[in-house]
Order: sequence, then structure tokens, then C-alpha cells
Amino acid sequence: MAKNQATEKPALSAGSLDGMSNFVGEVATYFMDFLETNFHKRRLPKRSISYKNASNYTVGINLRKYETFAQVIRKLANKGFPINEDPRIRRGKYTTSVPSTVIEQINKQVKQVTAEELHRTASAIAESISKNAEAYQDEIDIAETVCLDEVTAEIREKLVDPFVEKIEKPLGRVSAIGLDSAFAVAEGLVEIFVEPLRDIVRESLASLSTGGAVAVERQVASVLDLKSVQESLRTFFDELSINDLFFDVQELVNNKQLLEGQELYLYFCDIRFEKSKYPIFYLPLTVKASGETLELDIDTNIYLNKKALEYIIQEFNRQTERNGRIASISERILYTDGDSEHVRDNVQEILNDLHDYFQLQDQIDLETHTAQISKSSYVTITNSGHLCVFDKSDEALVNDYECIDWPRHKYRIQDMDVILTKMLDNSPPRFILDVIREDNGPRELRELSERELRILRYACRVAVDIEEI
Repeated sequence: MAKNQATEKPALSAGSLDGMSNFVGEVATYFMDFLETNFHKRRLPKRSISYKNASNYTVGINLRKYETFAQVIRKLANKGFPINEDPRIRRGKYTTSVPSTVIEQINKQVKQVTAEELHRTASAIAESISKNAEAYQDEIDIAETVCLDEVTAEIREKLVDPFVEKIEKPLGRVSAIGLDSAFAVAEGLVEIFVEPLRDIVRESLASLSTGGAVAVERQVASVLDLKSVQESLRTFFDELSINDLFFDVQELVNNKQLLEGQELYLYFCDIRFEKSKYPIFYLPLTVKASGETLELDIDTNIYLNKKALEYIIQEFNRQTERNGRIASISERILYTDGDSEHVRDNVQEILNDLHDYFQLQDQIDLETHTAQISKSSYVTITNSGHLCVFDKSDEALVNDYECIDWPRHKYRIQDMDVILTKMLDNSPPRFILDVIREDNGPRELRELSERELRILRYACRVAVDIEEI
């Protein structure tokens, strides 16, 4: 009897449970820091922003290339990344054009197109029309098909290919999905020059086949006029979309599948220190494809790149011979729990504290949806967004910490009684889960895995042992 009385656990008050919950979080944080640093100096953080890996796979997209979509992300950040507002990327909606520096080089080559080469091209096309009108006098449809094939070949050989060869080098400096070679550019140029010649070919063949007189070469020359050709070339490259976010994200998803143990993330806001750039906040995401639309399913919790920030603070303090820390970055996970406005305020508070600590020139304001940059002598912070692939194992410690820290973040204080009652014994995890489900316990407890249960039970036991001391 005495033995049974000795092992019976006294009920804890709501106040005790509240204090225990906070203590669990502190214990979890302590062990997390120990596992990461062994309480020694922080090393160069792994999670930095890169666009290519060692094998030259694309592992990052700077959303600055797609300013319209970047503003969508900034607006979501200003709302605290609310649930059920996942952004969609439709093919052809978010694109980029040829850089102005490349346009300038292309325009130099446009000016080199001469009237003489256009005249030779017009003469060859006129000869083809006359020849086919005679050869297929009674078969106009065949004459038109054969003639258009020859016209296309003449345009390609005498006009387009020589021009594309001259601009291939500047074009090669532009990363392009759908423009993976100069061939794609050539096909587009051939089409814009052949299209206005179709009617001339059709009408000339019809007239010549009936013995009519047609000034074929003059009509072709009016289309291949020097001024008109040069203007068509300029317009083609001015309006050319060389990058499409839809294809960029598809490539990122494909590379994630090829690279073992990788995950997709949305990075929001970055900090540059010395020669490296790190995300400040990051959110795991999955991509759902539906026809020509991609939906980004963004995680509800926001992760803070605490390792990078603490490393920069450490090095900044060393270089400036000062001591200090930023209290607001103590938590590595910002839980939404349905309160996106609260999370948004936490994000803004962290950005404000970084501004003050590093004595930056300008404040990064979440309510401003345009691009922002703030600098000091040591660091630079922007509100840029990135989509990146990164090693999923980097999250292992964070995820374990999240499990241990549950009592403080995921459960109402009245649910702690259920947790303690069901977990402070030596019953197998599966038995405990069955009891919780039979008693219709909190939904979060009913959905626990056995691994999560072991971690949570350990946290509760640590807290109760301390309570009894």
C-alpha cells in the first residue's frame, strides 16, 4: 500500500502546468543549442543562398527576376503567410525579357543588316515563285506548298542564320527556359519574315498560272525592305520573353527529385555578410502541378535561420569589439496557430531589431511591397524572395526541438492534464495512443505518431521531475 502511495503522482495546478510548459521549452532550447554548437563558437552556417550546386544543377531562383511574383510573396509576408492563400504560377504569366545590355549588342548587329543582302534574298524568293508557278501550273496547291518550303529555306539561309550567328554570343549570356539554343530564336525570326510573304506567294502563283503579269520581285522586296526588316528584328527581341517562372520552378522540382535528401523552401528576406548571403526566414513548401499551373503549398510555420543570424552577430561583435545579442531571435520557429497577424508582427519585430543592432540605414517595412534594401558597413538586408532546394537533414534538429517544445506551443493548458495522465507511466506508446483515442482526447494527441509520442512523453517527464524537486 505504501509503495502504491509513493508512486502516485499529485495533480498539478493550472499555474504549475503553465510554469512547467515554459520550463519544457527552456529545457528543449538548452539541448538544442548543445546539439548544434556544443556551447562553442558557431561555425559558418550551411543554409546560405546559392543558385547552382557543385554539379551545376540549378538549386535556387531569385524572385527579383520576376518582380510581379515577388510582390505577391511580399504581400503574403505582410499577412503573416495565412493559410489557404497559396500562390499559383501559371505558364506565361510571370516572365522576363532580354536584358537591356544584351539588347544593345543585338541592335548593333541589326544596324549591320544591308540592303544588298535583302535584295539577294528577295530575288531568290521571286525566282522560286516564278519557277513553281510554271512547274505546277495546273496544281496550285502543290505549287504553294513547295514554294513556301523554298521561301522558308531562303529566309533561313540568307537572312536569319547569318544574323543569329552574329548574336549567338550575347544571347548565350542569358539563362533561358525555352530558349536553350540559338535555334529557338532562329525559328521565331523565320516565322515573322515568312508570314507576310504567304499572301504574296499565294496571289502571285494564282495570277502567273493564268498567264497574268506580276511584278513578283518588287512585291517581295516591299516586304523585305531594309527599314521594315530592321524594325521587325528590334521588335522581336524587345518583346521576347526569355525566362518563365513556370519553367524555372519545374526545373527546381525536377532537380530536387534528382538530388537525394533535398527539400523545397521559400526564403523571405536575406542578409549579406562578407561574401555570403543567407535567408533570414524560410518556409518549407511543396509544388502541386495541374496542367499549366503550379500551386505552391507553403508550410504554415515560419522558420528563422537562427544559425546564420547568430554566426553573423558573433562575427560582427568580434570585428566591432562589442558584446550583445538580439532577444527576438531566440525562437527558431514562429508558430502561426491560425494567428497570422501575430506572426507578421513577430517577423517585423525581428527585422526592426536587426536594423537597430547592425545600425542599418533604412528600415525593412513589411507593408511596403516593392523591393527594399538596407545597408551598413558590415551587413546588407533586403526583402527579396527566393525559391531554393536545400538539404532536408538540416531540419532534423529543428523538427525534434519542435516536437519537444509542443507543450508550450500546440496545446491549451487544460490539455496538459491529459498529456500527463496518459504519458507518465511505462505503457507502450501504441497502448497510450489507443487510450487517448478511446477517451476522445485532444485532436493533436490523437494524431501523434509513436516517435512523436516518445519525444513528448520525455519532455513531460523532465518537467514533472523538476516540479517535484
